Amino acid sequence: MNDETIIVIDIGAAQFESTVNTYDALKDHADYHVIAFEPDEEKHRELSAAYESKPGFKAVKAALGDGSTQTLNICAHPGRSSLLKPNLELATLFDGFAEPMAIIDTYEVDTKRLDDVLPGQRADYIKIDTQGSELSILENAKTILEECLVVECEVEFLPQYQ
Repeated sequence: MNDETIIVIDIGAAQFESTVNTYDALKDHADYHVIAFEPDEEKHRELSAAYESKPGFKAVKAALGDGSTQTLNICAHPGRSSLLKPNLELATLFDGFAEPMAIIDTYEVDTKRLDDVLPGQRADYIKIDTQGSELSILENAKTILEECLVVECEVEFLPQYQ
């Protein structure tokens, strides 16, 4: 890896049938490395297996946040899993939305601050899709964000999570 290598940090990196990463457009134009964070054990294994042969890809099993212990809510559709509880009252207002958000399992995770997990690491592109905990992650990544060029962050316009 050299100074011209683009460093991508993908937070909430689980892959699904419809997943298209915007940073994949880089593969034809630049040397890039991906550090992918995924807290769910099953999704982390799938992610690692899918990219094990790709040079420059590293999957990290960790939940990012403020460094506290929190509950990871595993939902019926894993893409809805979150450190926050789903807002099922809102979800029932939309056809077919509540069932995928039903919590099927929970377990405690020790969240990690991004600045602590990757001390001294530069990032050119950070993608965050963590079902509601994006702000906490950003608030605890001040050092790495100082020189980051691009942040792609999912936001919701309705409170899908409590």
